Amino acid sequence: MQRSLNVDGAMSLKPGVIPRADLVLIDDVVTTGATLREAARALTAAGCHVIGSVTACVAQPLR
Repeated sequence: MQRSLNVDGAMSLKPGVIPRADLVLIDDVVTTGATLREAARALTAAGCHVIGSVTACVAQPLR
């Protein structure tokens, strides 16, 4: 939850900076998904169309 709060609203993009196209987000490690969600939100708000994401690793919680 804390990580989600840390990145909530942290990203922005001026409309028109990236041409309108279908985009795939790429991230090295997903812990909570907060960074991918925020990136998708910012890109969508700028008029982009995020169609998916690709990650190299998914972090597992410590037991």
